[in-house]
Amino acid sequence: MGAAEYGMYFSLFSFAFLFNSFLDFGITNYNNRHIARHRHLLDKYLPNFLVLKLLFSVFYVAVSLLFALIIGYDKTQLYIVSLLIINQLISSFLLFIRSNLNALQLFKTDSFLSVLDRSLLIIFCGILLWASGKPFQIEWLIYSQTASLSISLLVALLFLAQHARVFRFSFKRNLLYSILRKSSPYALLVLLMSLYSRLDSVLLDRLLENGSFYAGIFAQSFRIFETFSMFAFLFASLLLPIFSNMLKKKESISDLTQFSALLLLSPTVVLSAIGFLYKELIISFLYTNHTEISAQVFGILSLSFVPVAAGYIFGTLLTANGNIHLLNKLSVAILLINLGLNLLLIPHFQAYGAAWANFISLSAMAFGQYFYAVRKFSFNNKYFYLFLLYIVSVAGISAIISVLVENSVQGIALIVVFGIILAFLLKFIRPRMIIAMFRN
Repeated sequence: MGAAEYGMYFSLFSFAFLFNSFLDFGITNYNNRHIARHRHLLDKYLPNFLVLKLLFSVFYVAVSLLFALIIGYDKTQLYIVSLLIINQLISSFLLFIRSNLNALQLFKTDSFLSVLDRSLLIIFCGILLWASGKPFQIEWLIYSQTASLSISLLVALLFLAQHARVFRFSFKRNLLYSILRKSSPYALLVLLMSLYSRLDSVLLDRLLENGSFYAGIFAQSFRIFETFSMFAFLFASLLLPIFSNMLKKKESISDLTQFSALLLLSPTVVLSAIGFLYKELIISFLYTNHTEISAQVFGILSLSFVPVAAGYIFGTLLTANGNIHLLNKLSVAILLINLGLNLLLIPHFQAYGAAWANFISLSAMAFGQYFYAVRKFSFNNKYFYLFLLYIVSVAGISAIISVLVENSVQGIALIVVFGIILAFLLKFIRPRMIIAMFRN
């Protein structure tokens, strides 16, 4: 379809995502944490939450369309934005239903649902690509998303109906006010995170003369970054109810936090090194157009793998501990940094500047979350210094391998092997802990 066409879609998708917090208002995060601690309240909270989400859905649609008109989107863009808004509505309800299953620690069911809509999307788009006999249109992708999300939502409701009265609506004013008061900090956190993680593509589209093209260039690399982020997000979504339950019981979370962080971060460092050093190979394997400029963007975004993974671990811990006001203050600072960097770098460096703004902002956020987590829980800094040693070692050896080994596949394989061996030597990966975690 070309970078400009997909860039327009990517920018509009990011715009529809900006106001997602108004649609959810922190209910999903609050519900996940609260039901994990008090499972007997599911039947009481679920009907009221569903009523709230319907009300917030109306508000979200109104705010999104109003800002779309203010920005000055044309008729085609408004039509696509409207479709994407509908998809956001369905996706939000799906995530909320899954949060209840997650809080009940039905992880196998939640894992199945987490890939169901993507699997259906691949099937639907595959049919349209190969069986239609016509040039692919961006609307087909959106229609496929709507169908796959709708089917997944129906399946999720049927699963949850086995554990709660899903198809019952209730409206208790006092309870709703209490929920709103408690969930509003979560809503603010989601809004701030959406803004500093999604502003880049919107600003690329609106600040530059050929903005859709540069948004498309950025999207080529950001898609890979987002794929990795989803893996880290799923890892963190498993930790949230576990952390919440352990903190309620006043159990020590030190070992679990350090082990989870190192288990996720050690392969992340290896992936970042491979992405940065073999960026041309990876991008040229996936795309045929604009690979040179896109590879430079991907090289920087691949470095963001590490801070986004660290943020999901320590941010999840702080969320489970109820330190939402602290996270909100930190997010405000990161949003200002991100906005300032994008406004400064995008006019001069286009998509490359947006990638640097992303990396710097996420790194600052991850460091802030780690700093406050250490203060709150008095973690041993021994593993922090070992992890720095791991980063320096992997980066140095990977750079040497990329220069000395001409065959790229062999070079990547050697980097992976070195990363695994070093992780075992530093005891980042402990088979007994992995087995125990899966058993639990």
